[in-house]
Amino acid sequence: MERLEYHNDESGIKSKQRVFANIDKDFAFTFLSACSREFNQTLNCEINRCVQPWVADEKPVFRGIRKDEEAFDPSHIINQKGRILILVGEADEVVRELEEKLVCQNLILVSSDASFGSSYMDKHRKHASVKYVATQQHLLIEDIFEWGNNGRDLASLGSLRNGIQLLEPDLREREACIFNLSAIRKSDAPGKISNDVSGLSSEEACRIMRYYGFSDYSRFLWIKGFAENSETAGETANLVAQLVWYFINGAVHRPGDYPLSRENMIEFTISNKDGLPDLKFFKSRISERWWFSTGVDFDPLNLHPCSYEDYKCICEGEISDRIAATAF
Repeated sequence: MERLEYHNDESGIKSKQRVFANIDKDFAFTFLSACSREFNQTLNCEINRCVQPWVADEKPVFRGIRKDEEAFDPSHIINQKGRILILVGEADEVVRELEEKLVCQNLILVSSDASFGSSYMDKHRKHASVKYVATQQHLLIEDIFEWGNNGRDLASLGSLRNGIQLLEPDLREREACIFNLSAIRKSDAPGKISNDVSGLSSEEACRIMRYYGFSDYSRFLWIKGFAENSETAGETANLVAQLVWYFINGAVHRPGDYPLSRENMIEFTISNKDGLPDLKFFKSRISERWWFSTGVDFDPLNLHPCSYEDYKCICEGEISDRIAATAF
């Protein structure tokens, strides 16, 4: 298990060694790896090749824990305020405690078959708040297909091809993400354990990671589902490094919309007919992101993330799937 921590100073602007683009946030990153020393060396080389404008001198690096250090348990980090954890590899040593924490989070699972690869999490999935991303219908087991058939819990690979930016509202308030490389096509992820040839492109996967990092709530990213000792370890390390980079890039550029306040919102009211409730849409003056509500008064707890496309649909007399699933 490997780790490195770094954070910005109390001003949130810069220190002698570190500069963060997001001056309004004070959080720390913790980097952990359950992979071999050889893979981590390759991963570090790939990460260091990336331009990192948010850090002046010190770069994110996965380093080994010394023999005199106590065993490090990532499950204790998840609920720590102001800390973001990035974990790479299977992490068998601590997986049960970690899973017990994750099942209580608002979770994203990026996976082709919607399987956690864990008997514990697969057993408790129906009691968790999970958004399944990049699923492929022919790979889903029957109960998952039927359970998520309303389209609210599943963002299939096909739906993402209609516009991956439409996924952003679904990621906006998610706290944890498990990214299984099975979700990426074989040509872009030759080291993934799954043999399925279809999936996301590496570019699409990186966009998802940036959207997730951009969320004010995201605190945990776990990248898994790859063979670290295969002949394609170099390509796998390059892909993992890109995913990590885009997640960090999103995190340090968070706009700071939350906590939501009426002063920072532009309000739009849509009057509906046929006995349907009126809808209020809110556009952030800070980030230009959108939310909607069916309530009369402004209540941050009753605001649901949406997109500008959802607002346009209502204006044109149509109801998007996201609005229909939540409001009606």
